[in-house]
Amino acid sequence: MEDIRLAASLFFEQKQNLPLKNIAQTEFSTLTQTKRGLVTKKALDEHLRQRHPECLSSDLAAELDANGDGYLTFEDFLVYRYLFQMRPVCGHCKAIVKLVFYTCLDCFADKSKRPTYDLCPKCYLGKKFSHPHNLFVNNYAMVDNVRKPPKDVPFGAKVGTSVGVGVGANALGKEIIDAFLPGSGS
Repeated sequence: MEDIRLAASLFFEQKQNLPLKNIAQTEFSTLTQTKRGLVTKKALDEHLRQRHPECLSSDLAAELDANGDGYLTFEDFLVYRYLFQMRPVCGHCKAIVKLVFYTCLDCFADKSKRPTYDLCPKCYLGKKFSHPHNLFVNNYAMVDNVRKPPKDVPFGAKVGTSVGVGVGANALGKEIIDAFLPGSGS
């Protein structure tokens, strides 16, 4: 969770994200505070159920409590806001995905499908999901392949697959996708 905490801190310190930090401060101040500047985990759990009913992360408040004292600081709350701003909710288990997630390339290529269909590693690797498509890639592999795609894949396939521009993943053919996105599933 320390990596996520650091990423959240850096995200909210960027000038363009300061309005989001101000919104988070206003939201934080509306939560029931039992000590000055602190919110109980119970209050955040209730807030989470109201604001994000699609998410079933039952122990998120406990994970966010950096010092384990039962109360959340504004910095802890910023991590919560960052997660729901920048990370997906697993399409199967409904937990917020903190680090690695797997995105359906067919849904990603179809710009009309927002949000995309994403899975946490446990659900993807355990094949614990039901989805009409079966081409998935993890978020790090997608970014890495955009930066330095394999040389033996035609340029159009690289662009079409990596950013979903112009060509749907199904139209590219399984061989190209397998070459471009090793380990993406079948």
